[in-house]
Amino acid sequence: MDEPSKIYVNGWRWAVGLMLAFLGVVLATIIEKPVVLLVFLIALVLVYCSFHGLHFILSLPFRRRERARMFLELIEASVEHGHSVEQSIIRLSRSREDSFGVRFHLLAGHLEQGLPLLAALEKVPRMLPPTVLAMLRVGAETGDIRRVLPSCRAHLRDAVPRVQKAQHYLVALVMVILPMQLLLYW
Repeated sequence: MDEPSKIYVNGWRWAVGLMLAFLGVVLATIIEKPVVLLVFLIALVLVYCSFHGLHFILSLPFRRRERARMFLELIEASVEHGHSVEQSIIRLSRSREDSFGVRFHLLAGHLEQGLPLLAALEKVPRMLPPTVLAMLRVGAETGDIRRVLPSCRAHLRDAVPRVQKAQHYLVALVMVILPMQLLLYW
């Protein structure tokens, strides 16, 4: 599976390539009328923005899953090296690491105020999926958080096919409806 940044960049490149190809084909036919060209360029920008927004929305579950996976790896690395998980989160947040997202820095802020990890995680909504948070809570209550990390990872892996299946249906719907609309208005 691609990293979130690669997914984002590949989707962006795909959208720009599609727009440029469409622009090249249509531009040859409407170059003599500047008003039509201006309207076309405005429409092109709107189409690009809608594709970008659609890509952003469709890739959101994958980016959230990737952030949760990285967070679990941070917990595991901290425990393996004998560091406090809270201090590792705070140190990483101070380094201005942005791949974890804004919620990670909010979590670090709660930890700096002295809250324990699970209480801080509960104060930051959607930092982790609820089931992963519940598993971490069980691990903290038993005293060995490392024992629940494989289960947390398995849960994150199992959630991906459901999201992909839903997105495939949505993309198939767009691929059917868009050509039909073009044929109706052409």
